[in-house]
Amino acid sequence: MLFGTTPEIDNEVISRLKYARDATNHPLLLPGIFAELEKTRQLKKLVEKSQINLESTIYELSSGNGKEPTSTPNSDTMELWLDTTVLRDGLIGWKTQLEEMVLHADELAARESGTPSGPSGFYGDGRAQEQSVKRRRVCLRIRDRLRRIIHEYDGSIRECSMRVDGMAMATQLSHATTNMDIALDAKRDGKRIRSISIISVVFLPSMFVATIFSTDFFNWFPEKRRKDGFAAYLESVCLFRLLELAIRGLLLPALDPAVVPTAPQAGWRICCCLRV
Repeated sequence: MLFGTTPEIDNEVISRLKYARDATNHPLLLPGIFAELEKTRQLKKLVEKSQINLESTIYELSSGNGKEPTSTPNSDTMELWLDTTVLRDGLIGWKTQLEEMVLHADELAARESGTPSGPSGFYGDGRAQEQSVKRRRVCLRIRDRLRRIIHEYDGSIRECSMRVDGMAMATQLSHATTNMDIALDAKRDGKRIRSISIISVVFLPSMFVATIFSTDFFNWFPEKRRKDGFAAYLESVCLFRLLELAIRGLLLPALDPAVVPTAPQAGWRICCCLRV
């Protein structure tokens, strides 16, 4: 009778005990069956499920270019990594126990080999020797099977380590790609800002000056009909004075030819006219 197992496991154990034959009374028979069942549960269910989840996560991390977020949240990715790491450590610990079972099987085989096998006339001695040989063979078979199970665990542990390392590498590549995209975007933004600054340096002062001189304070194009009275008076006075000087300079020599002023006298006369 087995406790704490499912009906499927009960049937599996009973079927293995039916084919045990000479190994029915061996002390490592039930631990060996338990090791077989645990191998099936751990390697076929836990390890394969963890490997599938890790491979899908690694594919998402490696295929993403950093611009689109992955469908797996960071918390789920970290939890998956921790579960796989714990599973790998558990497999290593279980493999250590299997190695201890192998050592125990070797001790039992050596004990059976040390049994005296000298000739004896009693029938019981020959039968005991035969049983000892059978037990030794059973020990060797169990030891060989445990070693094969250990080799399978070694392969599963290596696969778990490879996928954990691959996940770490994919994460680093994803971070590197994201940092590269950020650097390229920052470089493009820097070029745009530099272009904007150059345009600002060139055009803003000119726009400021144009805005200042476009105000009503500076009347660059006054209306032709609208003039100031004082300015018109000055223009008329200057015009008439110039006409007077020109007339005097031309008519006086013609009326009195004897009076032809020299250059200093002409200059002095013009100055006197200007004073008048």
